[in-house]
Amino acid sequence: MTDTIKALASEAIVVTERQLCDFVKGGKYDSMNVNDVVREEIRHCPLNNLIGESSFGDFDYDLSKRRHASLHNRSAVHVIKRNKTMKFLNKKSVAQQGRILSLARKFRQKYRQHNRDLEEKASSEIKRRFVFNQDKKIQKRLAEISKNANIIEAVQKQDGPCRSSQEVDDLLERLRGKSQKFITEAIKNEIRYQKVIAKKKLKFGTLEFMVQTLKNSFDSDIASN
Repeated sequence: MTDTIKALASEAIVVTERQLCDFVKGGKYDSMNVNDVVREEIRHCPLNNLIGESSFGDFDYDLSKRRHASLHNRSAVHVIKRNKTMKFLNKKSVAQQGRILSLARKFRQKYRQHNRDLEEKASSEIKRRFVFNQDKKIQKRLAEISKNANIIEAVQKQDGPCRSSQEVDDLLERLRGKSQKFITEAIKNEIRYQKVIAKKKLKFGTLEFMVQTLKNSFDSDIASN
């Protein structure tokens, strides 16, 4: 239960930092001196809401529904929805509205370019992570292929792999006179082959235990067929 709570808490921190990066410590608005009047005007999220609800609760939903919307478009929509832009604008006189809209038109290209730069940066990071993860998968697959090849080579050197209880006895007969360590390793090779290549759920143990386990697996195959 403790591990579950830790996992949930850590993910909550990740989501909060991602969605509120401008407002947390060290963010763009961290050092702003906001008085109580302004704080009351911008506060619209009920205190009993869960973290991520109301103000930012529909952001992930929006990402899933409008996957190809640009960051500029998405940002503008959420700003208008969340910071009461139109209500603020309607309180101004016609002349003030004109000046504000004029400033918006003046800086729109700069703002759009800023969002494009952010979008390209985010896209590059996503591509970098994708390539990194693909490389990890390829390396893992190559390691598995190499491991499988080594296992197959090991059992082939001892005239394996065994396919029946009788072949296990034949292998032990061929190994008669060898050291206990050598025989144990040979049986382990057979167990590894059955576990990795044949996908059987076998366990390592003493020599006697592994021999019996190997034989039982073949007897089970015969019985099931």
